[in-house]
Amino acid sequence: MEAKQLLWTLPFLTLLLTESGLCGRTWLSNLSYNNSHNWNIGRVPCAADRAVLESAVLQLPVGTTSLQALILDSYTEVLLPANGVLQFTGKKNTDACNGQDAVFKPTKSLSWIDPHNWDGWNAATPDLERIPCASDHVIFPPGGTYRVIMPDVVRVGSFSIDGRGLFSTLEWFEFSNLHEGSRQFFMSNREEAYVEISGNACPQTEWCECGNNYMHSEVCSRVSCAEPLCKQPIQPSGFCCPICGAYFLLNGKSWDSHQLTEDINRFLKDKGVLWHASKVGELLQLVLVEDGEYSEKVHDIAQRLKTSIINNGKGWTAKELHVSGHVWYPTTFGQVMGHFFSLLVFAGLILAAVIVFYSRKWSWVQFSPTESRPFVFARFENQSSEVMVASEQPIHSVTHTPPQAFDNPMYGATGQEQRNITVENPVYTELEETTNEGPMQADTTVDTSDYSGQKV
Repeated sequence: MEAKQLLWTLPFLTLLLTESGLCGRTWLSNLSYNNSHNWNIGRVPCAADRAVLESAVLQLPVGTTSLQALILDSYTEVLLPANGVLQFTGKKNTDACNGQDAVFKPTKSLSWIDPHNWDGWNAATPDLERIPCASDHVIFPPGGTYRVIMPDVVRVGSFSIDGRGLFSTLEWFEFSNLHEGSRQFFMSNREEAYVEISGNACPQTEWCECGNNYMHSEVCSRVSCAEPLCKQPIQPSGFCCPICGAYFLLNGKSWDSHQLTEDINRFLKDKGVLWHASKVGELLQLVLVEDGEYSEKVHDIAQRLKTSIINNGKGWTAKELHVSGHVWYPTTFGQVMGHFFSLLVFAGLILAAVIVFYSRKWSWVQFSPTESRPFVFARFENQSSEVMVASEQPIHSVTHTPPQAFDNPMYGATGQEQRNITVENPVYTELEETTNEGPMQADTTVDTSDYSGQKV
């Protein structure tokens, strides 16, 4: 009778102890028949439905359960309550509903060391303390059925399942030998689970050490560490991964958990910061993280909270404050490629600007020859008169006339003036004399001039 009365008070104790960071942990996964979320049709089966169970253990509720039919797959078990009735109507339709197949969904076994199956923790709680500790009272609420995969060893303070209290290892051994116990609690190799129950509860006025270090490898093997968004992440005791936040260690003469909890809650009210306190050796570890995206505000809040606790007159002293660094966002592959193509575009623009600049500069450059060579045109006529050689006006430039091996009357002139060059063509002279029946001239005289304009 005393055990039953204790179980009635456990929900209230669980709420109280969870709020102060102490004992009392409840299994959250509800595989109840009366939970509409456990059925694929979104409601509890009616008298015209066929209930389909696939590899599940289902305990029917107290009272009368009416179904058209019950279809059981292999490794399926139905637990009937002592004061319950299962009734088959055989009807496909009733006034309440049209019959259909209702499949019981939560057939997957759930792990004891998965923190999402337990209440009483937040982001500031160390990974090893998100599952029941060695002094916690563990509660599996009445009216549900469970399939729990247990680790090799579990240590708790006390245990209750469907209203039945277990306060020693011997009582667990007796329960696990029952068909009800072995079908709901087992190890991954389907062997019988082993649970050590100390029967000792953590006093409500103190913090107790969790004592889950023996499960560190099993717990952390299931944790996937995300990259912290801070430059200097911290890793308090009990965490599997580095985090962004702050923590410090406290020591005091009096470990009054209620008073310190009230002081911390009052100080952190409406500041958007989560906290968790746990005993580590002879010290109290206080962890603070921001409720949402990390923005460094927890640094100043942690420093002011530490000062407030020291100055509250309760005899607390604090060790060094550890805080994570500035906000840091890791570079993704898409960002790297974006920067790369941006640099390519920028380099292309710079190259195009350089080409345009120098192409215009080259168009302004005028190349001048080192020596001005005039265009010369000579006209010959069939007569013995002098031939005029015209010289095109040269480009005015000061050049040095290189030495020449001989004076050429055609190309040696470099002056600006026009020169007259007389040339007697012997061919035309001979033809002229022949025509006039006169004697052919024996000599041919050629007038030319050197660069100075003198006749030779």
